[in-house]
Amino acid sequence: MSIKGTSSVVDNHAMKKLLKSTNFPECFGTKVKMDKVNVPVMTQWIERQVEKILGFEDEIVASTAANLFLDKSGKTIDPRKAQLDLAGFLEGKEGEFAEELWTLLIDAQAQPEGIPRKLLEEKKKELRQKQEQHTKRSSRGGEQQGQHSSSHHQPPARHGGRGSSGGPPPPRRDSHDDRRGPPPPANRWDDRRGPRHDNNRGYERGGR
Repeated sequence: MSIKGTSSVVDNHAMKKLLKSTNFPECFGTKVKMDKVNVPVMTQWIERQVEKILGFEDEIVASTAANLFLDKSGKTIDPRKAQLDLAGFLEGKEGEFAEELWTLLIDAQAQPEGIPRKLLEEKKKELRQKQEQHTKRSSRGGEQQGQHSSSHHQPPARHGGRGSSGGPPPPRRDSHDDRRGPPPPANRWDDRRGPRHDNNRGYERGGR
Protein backbone atom coordinates (compact mmCIF):
# COMPACT_ATOMS: atom_id res chain seq x y z
CA MET A 1 0.00 0.00 0.00
CA SER A 2 1.29 3.44 -0.89
CA ILE A 3 0.68 6.66 0.99
CA LYS A 4 0.16 9.97 -0.79
CA GLY A 5 3.32 12.05 -0.53
CA THR A 6 5.54 9.05 0.16
CA SER A 7 5.93 7.46 -3.23
CA SER A 8 9.39 6.20 -2.31
CA VAL A 9 7.75 3.26 -0.48
CA VAL A 10 6.23 2.03 -3.70
CA ASP A 11 7.85 -1.17 -4.93
CA ASN A 12 10.21 -1.13 -7.88
CA HIS A 13 7.58 -2.44 -10.26
CA ALA A 14 5.22 0.46 -9.55
CA MET A 15 8.08 2.98 -9.78
CA LYS A 16 9.09 1.64 -13.17
CA LYS A 17 5.55 2.05 -14.42
CA LEU A 18 5.47 5.67 -13.17
CA LEU A 19 8.81 6.44 -14.79
CA LYS A 20 7.51 5.18 -18.13
CA SER A 21 4.13 6.89 -17.95
CA THR A 22 5.34 10.31 -16.76
CA ASN A 23 6.72 12.97 -19.09
CA PHE A 24 9.94 14.52 -17.78
CA PRO A 25 11.88 17.56 -19.10
CA GLU A 26 14.94 17.02 -21.28
CA CYS A 27 17.26 18.59 -18.70
CA PHE A 28 16.76 15.52 -16.50
CA GLY A 29 19.03 13.68 -18.92
CA THR A 30 22.05 15.73 -17.73
CA LYS A 31 23.85 14.41 -14.67
CA VAL A 32 24.89 16.72 -11.83
CA LYS A 33 27.94 16.25 -9.62
CA MET A 34 26.85 17.55 -6.25
CA ASP A 35 30.42 18.13 -5.04
CA LYS A 36 30.62 21.01 -7.54
CA VAL A 37 27.42 22.65 -6.31
CA ASN A 38 27.12 25.15 -3.49
CA VAL A 39 24.68 23.11 -1.43
CA PRO A 40 23.90 25.76 1.26
CA VAL A 41 22.89 28.30 -1.39
CA MET A 42 20.68 25.80 -3.21
CA THR A 43 19.13 24.70 0.09
CA GLN A 44 18.06 28.28 0.72
CA TRP A 45 16.56 28.43 -2.75
CA ILE A 46 14.54 25.26 -2.05
CA GLU A 47 13.23 26.72 1.22
CA ARG A 48 12.12 29.93 -0.51
CA GLN A 49 10.42 28.06 -3.34
CA VAL A 50 8.56 25.71 -1.02
CA GLU A 51 7.28 28.69 0.97
CA LYS A 52 6.29 30.45 -2.28
CA ILE A 53 4.32 27.43 -3.53
CA LEU A 54 2.61 26.54 -0.25
CA GLY A 55 2.16 30.10 1.01
CA PHE A 56 3.84 29.32 4.33
CA GLU A 57 7.06 27.86 5.70
CA ASP A 58 7.20 24.08 5.91
CA GLU A 59 10.49 22.75 7.21
CA ILE A 60 9.51 19.13 6.64
CA VAL A 61 8.72 19.57 2.95
CA ALA A 62 11.77 21.78 2.39
CA SER A 63 14.02 19.28 4.13
CA THR A 64 12.54 16.38 2.14
CA ALA A 65 13.12 18.18 -1.16
CA ALA A 66 16.69 19.08 -0.20
CA ASN A 67 17.49 15.49 0.75
CA LEU A 68 16.07 14.17 -2.53
CA PHE A 69 17.82 16.62 -4.87
CA LEU A 70 20.96 17.60 -2.91
CA ASP A 71 22.15 14.24 -1.71
CA LYS A 72 25.79 14.64 -0.65
CA SER A 73 26.47 10.96 -0.16
CA GLY A 74 28.09 10.78 -3.58
CA LYS A 75 25.54 8.58 -5.27
CA THR A 76 24.02 9.63 -8.58
CA ILE A 77 20.75 11.48 -8.18
CA ASP A 78 17.89 10.60 -10.50
CA PRO A 79 15.74 13.78 -10.76
CA ARG A 80 12.84 11.73 -12.15
CA LYS A 81 12.56 9.62 -9.00
CA ALA A 82 13.08 12.72 -6.82
CA GLN A 83 10.16 14.42 -8.55
CA LEU A 84 7.90 11.41 -8.10
CA ASP A 85 8.82 11.18 -4.41
CA LEU A 86 7.61 14.79 -3.98
CA ALA A 87 4.17 13.95 -5.36
CA GLY A 88 1.49 15.25 -3.01
CA PHE A 89 3.79 17.59 -1.12
CA LEU A 90 3.76 20.61 -3.46
CA GLU A 91 0.10 20.76 -4.45
CA GLY A 92 0.69 19.35 -7.93
CA LYS A 93 3.56 21.72 -8.74
CA GLU A 94 6.35 19.25 -8.06
CA GLY A 95 7.08 18.93 -11.81
CA GLU A 96 7.69 22.69 -12.26
CA PHE A 97 9.71 22.78 -9.06
CA ALA A 98 11.92 19.84 -10.06
CA GLU A 99 12.59 21.18 -13.56
CA GLU A 100 13.59 24.64 -12.35
CA LEU A 101 15.77 23.23 -9.59
CA TRP A 102 17.57 20.79 -11.86
CA THR A 103 18.23 23.51 -14.44
CA LEU A 104 19.86 25.62 -11.74
CA LEU A 105 21.95 22.69 -10.52
CA ILE A 106 23.26 22.03 -14.04
CA ASP A 107 24.41 25.62 -14.32
CA ALA A 108 25.76 25.67 -10.77
CA GLN A 109 28.19 22.81 -11.32
CA ALA A 110 29.74 24.74 -14.23
CA GLN A 111 30.41 27.87 -12.13
CA PRO A 112 33.58 28.44 -10.09
CA GLU A 113 31.70 28.95 -6.83
CA GLY A 114 28.96 26.41 -7.52
CA ILE A 115 26.23 29.09 -7.68
CA PRO A 116 24.01 29.35 -10.78
CA ARG A 117 24.32 32.60 -12.72
CA LYS A 118 20.61 33.33 -12.34
CA LEU A 119 20.88 33.43 -8.58
CA LEU A 120 23.99 35.60 -8.77
CA GLU A 121 22.18 38.13 -10.96
CA GLU A 122 19.19 38.15 -8.65
CA LYS A 123 21.47 38.77 -5.68
CA LYS A 124 23.25 41.63 -7.45
CA LYS A 125 19.90 43.21 -8.35
CA GLU A 126 18.74 42.91 -4.76
CA LEU A 127 21.91 44.59 -3.50
CA ARG A 128 21.56 47.42 -6.04
CA GLN A 129 17.97 48.05 -4.97
CA LYS A 130 18.98 48.15 -1.31
CA GLN A 131 21.80 50.57 -2.13
CA GLU A 132 19.43 52.83 -4.09
CA GLN A 133 16.92 52.84 -1.25
CA HIS A 134 19.67 53.66 1.24
CA THR A 135 20.90 56.50 -0.98
CA LYS A 136 17.38 57.94 -1.32
CA ARG A 137 16.82 57.81 2.44
CA SER A 138 20.16 59.49 3.08
CA SER A 139 19.38 62.19 0.50
CA ARG A 140 15.97 62.92 2.02
CA GLY A 141 17.48 63.03 5.49
CA GLY A 142 20.14 65.51 4.35
CA GLU A 143 17.56 67.80 2.75
CA GLN A 144 15.38 67.81 5.85
CA GLN A 145 18.36 68.52 8.06
CA GLY A 146 19.39 71.41 5.82
CA GLN A 147 15.91 72.92 5.91
CA HIS A 148 15.79 72.56 9.68
CA SER A 149 19.18 74.24 10.05
CA SER A 150 18.29 77.15 7.75
CA SER A 151 15.06 77.81 9.68
CA HIS A 152 17.10 78.35 12.87
CA HIS A 153 19.46 80.85 11.25
CA GLN A 154 16.76 82.85 9.45
CA PRO A 155 16.13 86.25 11.16
CA PRO A 156 12.58 86.86 12.39
CA ALA A 157 10.30 88.70 10.01
CA ARG A 158 9.55 92.33 10.84
CA HIS A 159 5.85 93.10 11.07
CA GLY A 160 4.47 96.57 10.64
CA GLY A 161 1.29 98.21 11.82
CA ARG A 162 -0.66 98.05 15.03
CA GLY A 163 -2.27 94.77 16.06
CA SER A 164 0.30 92.62 14.30
CA SER A 165 2.10 89.83 16.05
CA GLY A 166 5.25 91.93 16.15
CA GLY A 167 3.62 94.70 18.19
CA PRO A 168 3.20 98.37 17.24
CA PRO A 169 5.98 100.11 15.37
CA PRO A 170 8.33 102.30 17.45
CA PRO A 171 7.36 105.99 17.59
CA ARG A 172 8.90 108.22 15.01
CA ARG A 173 11.84 110.02 16.47
CA ASP A 174 12.44 113.30 14.69
CA SER A 175 14.19 116.41 15.94
CA HIS A 176 13.94 117.72 19.49
CA ASP A 177 11.87 120.75 18.48
CA ASP A 178 9.27 118.65 16.63
CA ARG A 179 8.47 116.70 19.79
CA ARG A 180 8.25 119.71 22.12
CA GLY A 181 6.45 122.09 19.80
CA PRO A 182 7.49 125.61 18.73
CA PRO A 183 9.70 127.68 21.07
CA PRO A 184 7.88 130.09 23.43
CA PRO A 185 7.73 133.79 22.48
CA ALA A 186 10.39 136.07 23.87
CA ASN A 187 7.92 138.10 26.00
CA ARG A 188 6.12 135.08 27.45
CA TRP A 189 6.91 135.83 31.07
CA ASP A 190 6.37 139.58 30.65
CA ASP A 191 2.82 139.03 29.30
CA ARG A 192 1.84 137.05 32.39
CA ARG A 193 3.17 139.70 34.81
CA GLY A 194 1.11 142.51 33.34
CA PRO A 195 2.23 145.85 31.81
CA ARG A 196 5.84 146.79 32.13
CA HIS A 197 6.70 149.49 34.76
CA ASP A 198 9.46 151.96 34.44
CA ASN A 199 11.14 152.02 37.82
CA ASN A 200 13.05 155.16 37.11
CA ARG A 201 9.88 156.90 36.09
CA GLY A 202 8.24 155.89 39.35
CA TYR A 203 11.01 157.26 41.41
CA GLU A 204 10.67 160.48 39.54
CA ARG A 205 6.94 160.60 40.35
CA GLY A 206 7.57 159.93 43.99
CA GLY A 207 10.03 162.74 44.19
CA ARG A 208 7.56 165.14 42.76
